[in-house]
Amino acid sequence: MKRLSIPEVLESLENKSSEEKVKILKENDSKALRDILDLNFRDDVIFNLPGDRPSELKLEETPIGLSTNTLYQQSRKLKIFIKGSGYDHLPHLKRENLFLQILESIHSSEAELLLQLCVDRKLKTSLTVEEVNKAFPGLVPVKEVEKVETPPEENTPKKKEKKVYKDLQEVYEENTPKKKEKKVYRDLQEVYEENTPKKVKKSKNKKSSKKKSK
Repeated sequence: MKRLSIPEVLESLENKSSEEKVKILKENDSKALRDILDLNFRDDVIFNLPGDRPSELKLEETPIGLSTNTLYQQSRKLKIFIKGSGYDHLPHLKRENLFLQILESIHSSEAELLLQLCVDRKLKTSLTVEEVNKAFPGLVPVKEVEKVETPPEENTPKKKEKKVYKDLQEVYEENTPKKKEKKVYRDLQEVYEENTPKKVKKSKNKKSSKKKSK
């Protein structure tokens, strides 16, 4: 079976469901494809190249697979054009000439893909970072969103339910303080016992201590 070029792989993803896209990516897995997708979806990648496409560019018009080079072979050189990857010391003119050489040695569709990636900084694809990470778990780092923890129900104060009264009589009974019931005594002796404070008996220990002190 003929191996699809990277532009052909990306083109085959269009008008497909998310599950189909993930399946196609897995079936066409390669280091070059992973590198290109990673660079496309990374926010921290800066290319040391002009922001405009080169005006003088001689692209090969040979059939796919018959070009001098392929993107599978040349993708490893992309680090030369990335800021902070160890090639910042190269003069700008030399770096731009190396980029032109790669573009002119690969198929025109692959050159267009590189221009989108390195100059336009956005591949023309419907592919999402979520789909890429489903096919190749952990390929593109994604910033985690801080989760706001909801307090457990037991620590959350519950709203007091408003009581619904049936009628005005129930409102009156609910809000009127109840009268203290008057106690009925059987005879005068019980009245006397109820209202007379009981005498506190002196303990024997206190008497003995007084005698000792004398």
